[in-house]
Amino acid sequence: MLDIAKTRVHSNLYLQNILEINLNQKYDVVISMFAVLNHLKNLKELEKTLMNLKNILTDDGKIIIDLHNPQSSGMKIDSYDNMTRTMEWHYNKKKRIEESKITFEIDGEKYIDNHIFRIFTIDEVKQCCENVGLVVLNVYMMLIRVVQLFLRIYSF
Repeated sequence: MLDIAKTRVHSNLYLQNILEINLNQKYDVVISMFAVLNHLKNLKELEKTLMNLKNILTDDGKIIIDLHNPQSSGMKIDSYDNMTRTMEWHYNKKKRIEESKITFEIDGEKYIDNHIFRIFTIDEVKQCCENVGLVVLNVYMMLIRVVQLFLRIYSF
C-alpha cells in the first residue's frame, strides 16, 4: 500500500510503528488520518504516541488528528461494478470499544478485514495532549454516520 501511496502523494511517507516513530528531521505539520490512533490500546500508548509526534515537530509545528468516535452500532453496504463492500460495526459503549468487520466481495471471492478500535473521549485526548506539553487549539466534530474528531495541536 505504501508503494501505491508513493505514486499518488508527493510528500514524505513513512512506514513505522507509531509507538516507536523516530525520524531524523522535524516537520511543520504531522497528519494522522483514518483512525490510526484508535488502534492504540490505552491512554498510556496514546500519550507515548503524542510525545513521539511532538518530538518530530518544529517549535511551532501542528498535529492534525482524525479520530473515529462512533455513537452506535450499524451496517452499510456499497456496490461498485463487480465489487460489494459490507461494513458492520458493533460499539460497546461501556468498554468504549468498536469491533468492525469489512467484507469485500470481488468477482465472487470474499476478503474479510477485522478491526478493534479503542474509542477515546475528547477529554481524554485533551488531557494526554496537555500531559506531553501540547496545546489543543480546535476540536471539530462532523456528523456523517459516525463522528470524526479533528484536533489541531500546537507544540510549545
